[in-house]
Amino acid sequence: MATPTLDPLVRADRPDDASVRPYDFAQPRAISARQLRTAEAVHAGLAEALAEAFSQSAGEPVVVRMTSLDEVQAVDFERSRSQPAALFVAALGGGGPSLALDVAPALALFVVERHLGGVDPLGDQARALSELERAVVERHWLPTLWARFAQAWGSVPPRATRFAADPRYLVLAAPDDRVLVADLEVTVGGASATLSLCYPADALRLLLGASDGRPDTRADGGALDALPLVLRAELGRTRLTVGELRSLEPGDVLPLGVAPDAPVPVWVGDRFRFEARAGAAGTRLALEVLTPPSPPTDP
Repeated sequence: MATPTLDPLVRADRPDDASVRPYDFAQPRAISARQLRTAEAVHAGLAEALAEAFSQSAGEPVVVRMTSLDEVQAVDFERSRSQPAALFVAALGGGGPSLALDVAPALALFVVERHLGGVDPLGDQARALSELERAVVERHWLPTLWARFAQAWGSVPPRATRFAADPRYLVLAAPDDRVLVADLEVTVGGASATLSLCYPADALRLLLGASDGRPDTRADGGALDALPLVLRAELGRTRLTVGELRSLEPGDVLPLGVAPDAPVPVWVGDRFRFEARAGAAGTRLALEVLTPPSPPTDP
């Protein structure tokens, strides 16, 4: 059987020309042997957790195993996905480094049919995901996958930011940047399809932690320390009718129903974290922390 060849990468924003050097296997690796061993252990645990979660979701046994873990250049990862498929890009933290999840179309179709009814459709079609497949994958499987991902890495769940039905048009990193690609084989009823995670070097270093190259599960150190979070302080609330709202004019005063010196609750996402006192720092409004903040990884 002839060896399949990759289609040439044709893209307006990054042409496939001689400016991108071939991968040099003799050059020093961006990912150390110790980091690679740690990543292997993390993905082995991730595969077990996903198998359990996907089995519960599908209502039948699902086997997930890591089949490969390799360092390549970003352009090589993109070339290997040059047939239409699907890439979901997610950010670590509010504005941290990004990683990519490649979902095989056969697996996406399986997810759709399991949630909407049908038979096992796993196959090897090379095509783009339909809008229905994308919506079902995003709604039913991605939250589970990112939750297990966060548990495996001792981090917070990534936040989806971008999607491309054709990964040739989604730029994850500069062509020469190193990335780590982990392939997870998902098997249902004897048929298999692939999930691939692609980590640019910055994202992998953040997850590994700068201290000892191991994923940090503590709430106060390592990977978690570098993740940006958005805090929301709630000074008070009030209730108005539609008519009262429409009649408001500049200069009107809205009582918030709380005492001026009452503690201000501070939230991260939809979770209350600590109380603070409103005040000023120079010319800017500020908060003085009154209670110990709870960690962002609690259940």
